[in-house]
Amino acid sequence: MPDVSVIIPTTRPDTLHRALASVEAQTDPPLEVLVEEDPGRRGAALTRNAGAARARGSLLAFLDDDDEWEPEFLELVRVPDDCVLAYSALEHLHATDPLQGSPTVPSAAVLRADAFRSVGGFRPFALGEDYDLFLRLHRMGGFHRVAQTLLRYTRRRDEDRYLGLRIFTAAILEDFREQHAAEFGARGRRSLAREYRLLARHLQRRPGLTRRLRRAQRAAAAASLRLRPHTRALQAWLASFFARGAREAPLPPPPPKLFGPLALLYERSD
Repeated sequence: MPDVSVIIPTTRPDTLHRALASVEAQTDPPLEVLVEEDPGRRGAALTRNAGAARARGSLLAFLDDDDEWEPEFLELVRVPDDCVLAYSALEHLHATDPLQGSPTVPSAAVLRADAFRSVGGFRPFALGEDYDLFLRLHRMGGFHRVAQTLLRYTRRRDEDRYLGLRIFTAAILEDFREQHAAEFGARGRRSLAREYRLLARHLQRRPGLTRRLRRAQRAAAAASLRLRPHTRALQAWLASFFARGAREAPLPPPPPKLFGPLALLYERSD
């Protein structure tokens, strides 16, 4: 029996039974299953942390209440001695866009409990808290990828959430670059360039662009070009000069810290 505590944060009783059934079907059962209810005020990050605080296992596995593991998940997703986290490939359920910006999602991972607690667990961001955790964990040790597809992952397309995720992921990467510049490297620059390019493209598709949002779109595309010259980043930068519109759709709440193009998005005046 693996020394794994399974933590299921839940706000959806209509799907929770499927997540629980997938845990019960494991060929290698966990040490314990902790269902942590979110009353709607804490958010996913703090709800997961509350479950982790009660966990007795040396390994933690977080499973969202609308995701499902294949029966061999806990048997095959093992954390090697020289790693802090192992994760499986995943299959999207009801997905209309690919997973972006992160090596995994919480439901696909098994991680060392001591490493999770050492980095302070999930930070309560509005979005991107999983990516933030993975960046901090990666400083402590390696990640091991299991090639088999062992998670059925539910992703619901939401344009506003997608924009927020791009903003928060870019902010998290910028914050990491500021604090750990020596470790950021070429891979970090590629990831940040990609986030800025996706942000610029998404802003271009907004129903209407005010002058402020056009400036932010142009700045995001230019930042992507500086970090990693690429044809698609150049196309996004050129498109920013031709965007038209006067109606501005609402933006998601800002991340805790704003950098460059992100600050332009949240300027008060146009």
